[in-house]
Order: sequence, then structure tokens, then C-alpha cells
Amino acid sequence: MSRKTEKKNSDIERIIKSAVQAGLEAGRIQAERTATDAYKATERRLYALPTLKKKVEDARERLAELQRRSDRGLRKRQRGRCNANRTSYH
Repeated sequence: MSRKTEKKNSDIERIIKSAVQAGLEAGRIQAERTATDAYKATERRLYALPTLKKKVEDARERLAELQRRSDRGLRKRQRGRCNANRTSYH
């Protein structure tokens, strides 16, 4: 091999080693950050839990109210139809 080729190969090896080291370091930093982010996300969810429970309770109450109104309206409509369908032969 020529001297130029040897220099080129050593440069390539050096660049590859540098890139691998940088990738490993970035991966390590990302792994540390992910653990911290997961902890923070869990903490945020736990603090939001009372608010979420209240929203679910309110939604259930609203649903129950809508169902009551719907049932009342349906009964009224059904009564109206029964009376309208009756024919009087008097």
C-alpha cells in the first residue's frame, strides 16, 4: 500500500471511531434523559389525578341528566303518538 492510502485509511478509522464514540455518548445521555422524563411524566399524571377524577364524576352526572331528559322526552312523544293513533268511532 502506498503511504497516501495508509494515511487515508487511518483517517477513515479515526473518523469512524469518533462517530461511534459520539453515538454512544448521545445514547447514554438520551437514556438518562428518558428516565428523568418518565419520572416527571408520572409525577405530572399523579398531580393531575384529582382533577381527572372530578372531570369523570362531572361527565357521569351530565350523562345521567341527559339520559333522564331523553327518557322523559321519549315517554312524552310516545304518549302523543298513542293518542294520535287512536281513532274514535263515537
